[in-house]
Amino acid sequence: MSTRNRSFDTRENQNLNPKQELSEPALQVNGLEQVIEMLRYADPAFRASLLRRIQARDPGLARKLLTILR
Repeated sequence: MSTRNRSFDTRENQNLNPKQELSEPALQVNGLEQVIEMLRYADPAFRASLLRRIQARDPGLARKLLTILR
């Protein structure tokens, strides 16, 4: 059987419990800071393209990113 056509078997994940306590503390991630760093290092064409797409979905976020990047 090809893995490409294999259906997802929920039995493999029956022991997963989303409310189960983690044995390690949760890792805090600042997604905004990560996006800003990515945009700082991205080539200008990619940065402009991504900012246009963000502008279309969330104009406020796009303004915030542009303000920080300037």
